[in-house]
Amino acid sequence: MIRRDKEKIRSGVRFLIFTKFVLFIIKSIPDFTDVFCFGIVAIAFITYFWTHRKPKRYVKLIDSYIEKIQNTSDKNMLLEELIELTDETIEKEKNDKDITELLKKFKSMCYSGNIKNAIDVFDYTALVEIPGKRKIFNMMPGVFTGLGILGTFVGLVLGLSDLNFSGNTQVLEQGINNLISGMYLAFLTSIAGLISSLVWSWVDRELLNYYRKK
Repeated sequence: MIRRDKEKIRSGVRFLIFTKFVLFIIKSIPDFTDVFCFGIVAIAFITYFWTHRKPKRYVKLIDSYIEKIQNTSDKNMLLEELIELTDETIEKEKNDKDITELLKKFKSMCYSGNIKNAIDVFDYTALVEIPGKRKIFNMMPGVFTGLGILGTFVGLVLGLSDLNFSGNTQVLEQGINNLISGMYLAFLTSIAGLISSLVWSWVDRELLNYYRKK
């Protein structure tokens, strides 16, 4: 029983030290509210760019194949042109293993004469889900909301940490001002997180629908 009590006391002390340290770091950052909100928006832009970087390029590449197929009526000539286009694309995209592996597979199937099965190589999973790392980035709207909630709690803790009812009127007034400042951080970061989540979800969904149509 005594050991358990000592362990609880140690855990409490460690948590208190950690909390004090975190609050000290936060308070030492000028305009922490602006920095935190900007960080949420920056993460939204970076993750959006990263997840759609390759799929956007791959869809443009597929357009060149669609145009080639639509403009060529002779099947034998089409196979030759598709293989030639694939060789050019492999050379151009030689540093991108994701697309070059697909192109090599497509090329080998073209040699077999089965155009339909070759075209099926370029499916949604291969062009969007795998290179876009959708299993990870589908969670981003929840991450933005979570960051906003984190900022809310940080703001409230910052405000409450300086509130002292045992001091004089001036100290209490300063504590109330700090509490209001903390609440400002709390609400502003929640708004930034929710807006980032909503905008990211909407733009991401529109692009995914565009990819599916392609």
